[in-house]
Amino acid sequence: MSNSKIVIQFICYSPRIYSGFDKYNLELSKVLKSRGYNSVFVFSDIIEVQPIIDDLISESVIIEFITTKNKLTILRDIVKLFIKYKPAIVHAHFKNYIQLLTAVLSLIFGSRYFISFHTTISLLSLAEYRKKKGVLKIHLLKLYYRFLLFASKNVICISEAIKTQFCVFSGSDSAKIKCLYLGVNLQTNLKSKTQLRRLLSLPEDDFLLCNISAVEPIKGLEILIKAVDILKNKLNLKDFKFCHIGGLRVERTENILYRENLYKQVKELQLENEFLWLGHRNDISEILSAFDIYVHPSRMEGLPVAIMEACSQSLPVLGTRVGGIPEIIHHNINGYLISQESTEELAEILIKLIPNKQLQQRMGKESFKIFEERFNIKTQTKLLVDTYLILS
Repeated sequence: MSNSKIVIQFICYSPRIYSGFDKYNLELSKVLKSRGYNSVFVFSDIIEVQPIIDDLISESVIIEFITTKNKLTILRDIVKLFIKYKPAIVHAHFKNYIQLLTAVLSLIFGSRYFISFHTTISLLSLAEYRKKKGVLKIHLLKLYYRFLLFASKNVICISEAIKTQFCVFSGSDSAKIKCLYLGVNLQTNLKSKTQLRRLLSLPEDDFLLCNISAVEPIKGLEILIKAVDILKNKLNLKDFKFCHIGGLRVERTENILYRENLYKQVKELQLENEFLWLGHRNDISEILSAFDIYVHPSRMEGLPVAIMEACSQSLPVLGTRVGGIPEIIHHNINGYLISQESTEELAEILIKLIPNKQLQQRMGKESFKIFEERFNIKTQTKLLVDTYLILS
């Protein structure tokens, strides 16, 4: 190990499920290994999903943890990691404080530094943000982004929408700012749709819609519930189910109350038979073909891996015109884009699409083409490794 070239991925979150992002990182470690680089993954706290640990270890990935919220202790622990591994490449994700620390330390230790932005900066425009937060706040934010540009080889945005917003908020159109999509595996299912539905205890003959998301307000799950109410009680749609996969990503009071209100909403509207909660699952790519349509009504997104996974399974996809969603869902081609918060629009599209098997099949085929062209994990991880090493 002492003679190996090291890449440290500062992921710094605690996986609750075996997500598409985790699988992407596993594939990334394989590609790096084939190029002579060993990977160190840094997480927060613990990993609750043992298969993630097992798969990373099988690829000789070293797993480290930052288990404190004290910023001085975090600084100490990260300095120790730099001293221990002397990384050739450092890639930081998610947490601003850790992004800043790793940027500074990469300059000191001579590591090639990369940073990824996985979600849009704000729901507000630059002018709205300045008005709400003040001139000083926007100035400090711009200085922060300019420093990251200075310290990094590339600022990697996972969608064109994020890249555009980063350019606006940083006040820079530097060539260092790069859009690079994530990717998902092509999962070949050995089970039929009927077998999968039996496995999930779902009705074999009903029309099944699906959403995969964390239970938090930004995901717009109450919009789905209201749409199901319209489909059942106003448009008289029968023999259908809406299935939600996911759970709490972070157990904040806000999210717990949101979950309880969703349960209450389903009960009050008497939708217990139509809106089904399937909870956390680690086999999403294996079970997606049990469903007929995928729906994603988020209020804010970077580039949802769940929609990529739905495309890989040839599903028609519906989603809001926010963030990078329009880069996966091409309106009237592989699905439909809907206006944010528009429950009625969602229900109207569904009532037209559900009976039209031919249109579903055509859109599903287009979804698969888009997956192959843009979001295949093999292609996308190779592009990231090429980005790392072209600057070597």
